[in-house]
Amino acid sequence: MNKSLSQMVWTVGLLCVGGLACAVPSYAGESSAGDAKKVAPPQEPAVSQAPPPAPQGPGERPGAPAPIEPPKPMEPPASVEPPAPAEPPVPQKRPEAKEPASLPREVVLGNIEFPALVATYTISGNKGSGLLDAETAEYVTSTYVYAQAFALDEPMAVRDVSLAMHKFGGDGTLYMDLVADDGGKPALRGARSLPVFLDTFEKKPGYSWLTFPFPKGSPETVLRKGKYWIVLRHSGEAVMTWFFIPGKSYSGPEDTRSTSKGYLWEDILAYDFVFRVKGIR
Repeated sequence: MNKSLSQMVWTVGLLCVGGLACAVPSYAGESSAGDAKKVAPPQEPAVSQAPPPAPQGPGERPGAPAPIEPPKPMEPPASVEPPAPAEPPVPQKRPEAKEPASLPREVVLGNIEFPALVATYTISGNKGSGLLDAETAEYVTSTYVYAQAFALDEPMAVRDVSLAMHKFGGDGTLYMDLVADDGGKPALRGARSLPVFLDTFEKKPGYSWLTFPFPKGSPETVLRKGKYWIVLRHSGEAVMTWFFIPGKSYSGPEDTRSTSKGYLWEDILAYDFVFRVKGIR
């Protein structure tokens, strides 16, 4: 009995050592005959089952690795249009050289030719007589008012106006109006000169310029292109003559006038007074 028990224990030990499940037999007790306890037969170890192999295709060996697909060839890059050529830079224009601003220039115009300082009379003893061939003048400080026209072909700022005059005597003042044209006659509005006192004008044997200045900055003396009139006025007891040139060689046929009624200018004269206009342009 001991031998049989030893064999059974050895067998069970082998099964346990092999990693298989084993069970130790138990005995309910010994029989009266002394037989060994009955041992349950060992159970077979559970074996995990692998999934069945996938079916092989025709011509494939079982267990052979799947073939490796070759890499796809790289597609050529899409065609890229070359960039448009850059436009050449626009040449910069050089700034045009500006002409320097012209400085105001003095302008002189008028009917300016006359025999200056020519004696118009002679003295013999205690008697004087006029030289008729040397003097052509008008007595302009009487009850009549005299005017002379002139024209401008471009704008002008008038500074002063001079008249060829001779002083016989008396006292008082002279002044001048510079007015626009109004239908072929002097207008009623314009610029007025500063007064000239008769005692400041030297008495000379002939004719000379008597200058009538205008106030500086007066807007009425800035004249546009057109026709204008010089109107001589006076106060007091002045005795003055204004030299003229016979005929109408300077101005139009109706551009020398006089009036005894202030503003009608009813008289047309057949000569041109001598005058000079100074200004700037």
